[in-house]
Amino acid sequence: MIRHATMNDVDACFNMAVEVYGDFMKGHGIPMIEKDLRKTVESFINSNQVLVVEHDNKVCGMAAWIVSGHPANQECKIWQEVLWCLKSKYKTDALLLIRAMENKALSVGANVMVLANLSEMNEPTLRRIYGKRGFSYMETHYSRRN
Repeated sequence: MIRHATMNDVDACFNMAVEVYGDFMKGHGIPMIEKDLRKTVESFINSNQVLVVEHDNKVCGMAAWIVSGHPANQECKIWQEVLWCLKSKYKTDALLLIRAMENKALSVGANVMVLANLSEMNEPTLRRIYGKRGFSYMETHYSRRN
């Protein structure tokens, strides 16, 4: 089942975010501060901007997003995923979560929907999956520790 997160889901969402983003962020020069990540998760949930995947009354996936204008066109409403976590046992729910995110983007009148990819290893698979859903490759980011 996919539903909006509630404050009862904070711990489950936080723990998944730590698992997915902790080492990734550290590897790019951004040490995770758990109290900051928890506050971020709480803020997204309070703003009704988190969907969770639930099985047997346990949260096993989540997606959080922001909606903004584009710097070059503030009238263009962009719906952008910023946290995406799905326990590997439930990876088959990824398409259900994508569909639910697409519906959320449509419900807020977004003109553009942006999904991220944190791993170069996933790129061929995501290009195929996202491409079938009408997404096109947008950009690549590089980081360096200073």
